[in-house]
Amino acid sequence: MHFKVTVLCVVLSLVQYIIAINKCNEDIIENILKMNGCPQSVLSKLHTFGDFKHVLVPETDMLDTLDYIHGCINEPIDGSSDATFTTGFSNKSLGSHTVNYHMEEHECGHVTDFHSSEYGGQTEIYFLSIGSTGCFYRCSIDGKEGTEAGGCIVPLNGQDDHDTLQEAINKCEEELAEVGMVEPFAHLFDLST
Repeated sequence: MHFKVTVLCVVLSLVQYIIAINKCNEDIIENILKMNGCPQSVLSKLHTFGDFKHVLVPETDMLDTLDYIHGCINEPIDGSSDATFTTGFSNKSLGSHTVNYHMEEHECGHVTDFHSSEYGGQTEIYFLSIGSTGCFYRCSIDGKEGTEAGGCIVPLNGQDDHDTLQEAINKCEEELAEVGMVEPFAHLFDLST
């Protein structure tokens, strides 16, 4: 009997852990909403970036295989838009991988991505700041879109000089730590040169 109870407790603990992985961190979201100044028209601002690139990403084992992550948001209509993200790899024989999303803006910097490929899935994105760069926290509702992460995006044809952009990226990294993102980050590009 003791063995059955122990097994049941372990199984329930695993189920609870798996469910927790697939949820957004409410403490981080609450911290973001306290500090972000409730930005509006995030999709419009992202659209004005034109093509953009991810420059700050979570440090992972696969980081050395990434060459770039680019994206583009179509002009929003009634608070929603379509978007495309392309990932390129250091090993050029792998080609690139493009994913299409439908995005819906809510309020105070909150956007939902609906993955439109075979993976399905939904991602919640919360912007800590949006200006000449975009600093964000993303989390998956259903676990199909990967784990929670934070990052920074910049326009490919930005008007800011490299030092200004590097300062904004560093500030984003600090803001992510302030709201509770404790994972290490990596800079995909060194903009200080």
